[in-house]
Amino acid sequence: MQTDIDALQRNKFFQDLSSEHLARLAMHVQHRHFNAGDVIFEEGDPGNAVFLIGDGEVKIAVKSPTDRDITLALLGPGDAFGELSLLDNSPRSATATATAPTTLLVVHRRDFMSLVESDMTALRGLLSALSRIIRNMNQRLADIAMLDVHGRMAKALFELAARHGQKTDDGLVIDRDVTIDDLAGLVGMYPVQVERLMRDYQYEYLLKYENRRITILREDAFRTALGEGRG
Repeated sequence: MQTDIDALQRNKFFQDLSSEHLARLAMHVQHRHFNAGDVIFEEGDPGNAVFLIGDGEVKIAVKSPTDRDITLALLGPGDAFGELSLLDNSPRSATATATAPTTLLVVHRRDFMSLVESDMTALRGLLSALSRIIRNMNQRLADIAMLDVHGRMAKALFELAARHGQKTDDGLVIDRDVTIDDLAGLVGMYPVQVERLMRDYQYEYLLKYENRRITILREDAFRTALGEGRG
């Protein structure tokens, strides 16, 4: 159980809980295992739990009006998702899919709400998560309005690298599969536009893109693009 307590405590969502309440919550944590490609939940499913990634990778996506998957986030170990279900028990607003063998820690709404009834500080994590979601949404809209395509791509690459990046002799490797469609969703562009950009970047030796893996060869060039891309 101590491993579960440590995992909960490392996550911002639960970090305000006392040791006593973390231990109490950890008693109810369930572990679920998914293979690559398994759907964890679908948009519209009942929302009754929050998930923490113990190991593996998860993609959060929504359907466009033309039935195309639009990637909202690519998550890894330590990340949480599904937090809003603890607030209002509403249906899922997106689809979560494992993109690698994944182990999740599951905290059900009923167990979390029983903590809230005994300790109102448990609400802090929930309110912080809600604030973070709103900030991220506002920032995403601002990026689309204020950054040009190169600036948006640079920001998306650096955000992916912050979570999944590894420094190598070749450059900064984003150590997870990233598809053209994933990038298109993250930067608010059409896949054909992203594909064209990626070809240009490879031609200019700014990055490598092989087998869905990205290696940033020229971090300085992308940092310049991020700075100059603000209108």
